Amino acid sequence: SVPARAEASRAVDGSRARSRRIASVFSAIERDVAGPMPEVLHVRAVMGSVELDLRDAEFPPGLTEIRIRSVMASVEIDLPDTVRIENDGKAFMGSWVVSSRRLRGRERPADGPVVRITGRSIMASVEVGVDD
Repeated sequence: SVPARAEASRAVDGSRARSRRIASVFSAIERDVAGPMPEVLHVRAVMGSVELDLRDAEFPPGLTEIRIRSVMASVEIDLPDTVRIENDGKAFMGSWVVSSRRLRGRERPADGPVVRITGRSIMASVEVGVDD
């Protein structure tokens, strides 16, 4: 199998990274992520799977974008209950599910962190959410 790959692009001044890549090709990745999130997280899965637990990650106020490309693969991402989620993903012969079941009926701070989920699922599944 092809090894999983993760890359980070760090800001020179020590602030949060501009971007980070997590890719799985013909393989599986399961990762718990803690610490500061980059401005953009690129998640790629091709005929493999990626499971990310971001519940302990640090999301600063403002926007964090997670860009997902999944082809004949599966991507599952768990987010903390402190973020607002924006969904702008598409599926072709697959599924794209973004939910925040645990947060229904609860207000999130207007100035809190926002996570925008974008990308495509082609003959694949993407599931992102805040859940028990």
